[in-house]
Amino acid sequence: MASAWQAPCLFATSAVTKDEAAAAGGGGPGGLSQGALDLVNRWAFVSEQVIHGTPSGIDNSIATCGGALTFIKGESPNQLPSMPRLRVLLVNTRVSRSTKEYVAGVRRKLETFPAPMGQILDAMDSISKDVRGLLAELKAAQDGGAAEEVEAITIKIEELVELNQHLLNAIGVGHPALDKVCATTKKYGLAAKLTGAGGGGCAFVLVPPNFAEEKMTSVSAELKGFGFDIFETTVGGEGLAVLKVD
Repeated sequence: MASAWQAPCLFATSAVTKDEAAAAGGGGPGGLSQGALDLVNRWAFVSEQVIHGTPSGIDNSIATCGGALTFIKGESPNQLPSMPRLRVLLVNTRVSRSTKEYVAGVRRKLETFPAPMGQILDAMDSISKDVRGLLAELKAAQDGGAAEEVEAITIKIEELVELNQHLLNAIGVGHPALDKVCATTKKYGLAAKLTGAGGGGCAFVLVPPNFAEEKMTSVSAELKGFGFDIFETTVGGEGLAVLKVD
């Protein structure tokens, strides 16, 4: 997990020139030019390859660019123009695993069973596209103060989150600890799925608007009771940036 944000920071120190930093306001996120961000991102991806073997490129891209991205391997990431406010819980199951081994395992299944595995991956692609459209609708509803529409769209996103988790289990990247996270949060009306390579690691839990704080306290306590670490945050932070200190 740490490599995702450490790599852009590391390569920024050598890839971003003194003049680039001095001219913060270069047009890209964080005051850096798009060229500087692309350079840092490419080198950060090399670091991810050393650690994970054949990474997707998502982690280094989002750590560098911030916000939210649409990503297709082999293509440049595209920033989502309309990212709504999303409250989430990150749950670290503290189950260690090898990302490289899980990625290789999925590849072996795809090579052995190309038809069914291909259909599952196509379904996951369809889900991601549907969620992208729903996020734009959610942002518009939030900006317009349409509370009922926000609730209806959020429910659709929650259903797709759960569906995606079932598909991830089907391709072999689930884990009993992740199942425990999903089952526990489901009792409180929350949708969860793994994030990252799976096989343990972390899950994220989507927290809908106006979710009761007493419920948040209860679900957090129950998850901590299993030995999990809980972090409450929001989606869509800033990426690599030059900070001026006077």
